[in-house]
Amino acid sequence: MRDIYTFMFWLGLISSLPFLLPLSLLKGYGVRGRLGFLSQGVRRDGIWLHGASIGEVGLLTSLAKRIKAQAPLLPLSFSATTQTGLQRIRSLFPEAASFLLPLDLPPILARLFNSLRPKALIIAESELWPNLIYQAKLRGCPIFLVNARLSPSSKYKLLKSLFPYLFDSFTRIFCREERDKRGFEGLGVKVERLTVVGELKFDRPQNLSLSPKLREDLGIGPEEKVLVAGCTRSGEEEKVLQAFSQVDSPQAILILAPRHLDRLEEVERILKREEFGYIRRSQASRRGRERVILLDTYGELSSIYSICYAAFIGGSFKPFGGHNPLEPASFGVPVIFGPYMEKNPEGAEALLREGGGIRVRDEDELARVWRRLLRDSQERERRGKSAQKALMKRSGRSEWVAQTILKEVGIGTED
Repeated sequence: MRDIYTFMFWLGLISSLPFLLPLSLLKGYGVRGRLGFLSQGVRRDGIWLHGASIGEVGLLTSLAKRIKAQAPLLPLSFSATTQTGLQRIRSLFPEAASFLLPLDLPPILARLFNSLRPKALIIAESELWPNLIYQAKLRGCPIFLVNARLSPSSKYKLLKSLFPYLFDSFTRIFCREERDKRGFEGLGVKVERLTVVGELKFDRPQNLSLSPKLREDLGIGPEEKVLVAGCTRSGEEEKVLQAFSQVDSPQAILILAPRHLDRLEEVERILKREEFGYIRRSQASRRGRERVILLDTYGELSSIYSICYAAFIGGSFKPFGGHNPLEPASFGVPVIFGPYMEKNPEGAEALLREGGGIRVRDEDELARVWRRLLRDSQERERRGKSAQKALMKRSGRSEWVAQTILKEVGIGTED
């Protein structure tokens, strides 16, 4: 089946050449990198860490710092699937080699492996490229899956049937939840290769010292009260804005952060239609009386949560399954979400159980909760602390994971 997959991949690449060749001339598009050509300065015989985009890159750089603390001379290389992920790597770990993940084709990946000669490959969450994993296994390169998770509609069963070698190739799989561990066992992974370590994505101290400067950069006054709607999806912005229109505090402002920035123009049309004064975040230093700030930058939502009174989690008003509710919890912020949290049920239930999360059915309930939290500082503080407590109970063991990986590949802390 891998040969058929590879043939279809080649076919798609060849048919795309008329479009790819002009794009290769555009600075920063990364076509050379997609073909496995690395820039100079890449060091061999280190550890290669790969993640899809901003979220996965965040947890990998946090893990990498712990690896570096234990093995300071060990070279590290990072790859990302998206340009935004690559930019995030370079901002968080500028001293390391970084590149876009090449196309999942054997000769291209062989070139890359020959250039890097990695001692280990660490993959975040669900980036399971069949030829990437096969090439690593072919070379005897240990492969680790970190923050591994299985969603109810997981693609992993299909991958297992198409590529039987895939999950047998992993040296260790570090799972977020016991539920994930049972899922991997069901896919035939040996139990001794599976370990539940909690959520690694937010297993790092949050920097609150930047909050005053961020407020200033956003043109937010000292008396203004920030509400955030993060990772909103199609059909949700209207509901969020209807809720915000019912918030009777003149000091309240809303930071609206669509999940996908290619929807910005669509969201702007909604704002204009609903007659909301708004300004894009990239222009917020010139903010006047606009009560809505539209987040149009990558990788900034996490820090935005640090300045808000309450956070609403997108993807939960419509049946998208909900996004991770633990990110705002890490800043001690009350977390609100809608009825659809199928993709993050444990995080949502943990927040509800501790009292740090609030589930709402519709925009009217969201409005009522926002009004209450803006008025009642004691409830807001209590729920924020409870949200942080729920996160701490579920936080991961990044230090131990780093130590285990180094031990598995035979690298001592003196390297």
